[in-house]
Amino acid sequence: MRPLKYFFSTLYAFLFVGIVTVSAATGTFGGSSSGGSGGGGLRNPLKNINSFEAFVAALLKAAIYIGLPIAVLFIVYSGFLFITAQGNDKKLTDAKTTFYWTVIGVAIFLGSWALAKIIESTVRLITG
Repeated sequence: MRPLKYFFSTLYAFLFVGIVTVSAATGTFGGSSSGGSGGGGLRNPLKNINSFEAFVAALLKAAIYIGLPIAVLFIVYSGFLFITAQGNDKKLTDAKTTFYWTVIGVAIFLGSWALAKIIESTVRLITG
């Protein structure tokens, strides 16, 4: 369990560094951020993302594309644990716990996406 915890901690750290790097790259740090010949500023590596709202939407979309296959793999893994339990109470309890937390994680994951979509549509409705 510990190596898995370290793996996800490292993954989250790399994602955080990537988000900070991308958000820093979209800002202007002296010069033109459009990449013109004027000042040698930073170019926006995210071509179609010019606002924070678009960035968050793209980030959520990427999280969905990455997270859902991982969730499916964890559900298959918990099924594998059920099959290999073969009546052993401890292994069956571990399989149930794995399945339970997988379903909770998927519900949180999809719930956060749905909440973001609801907030987005509400803001668009208010602002016109």
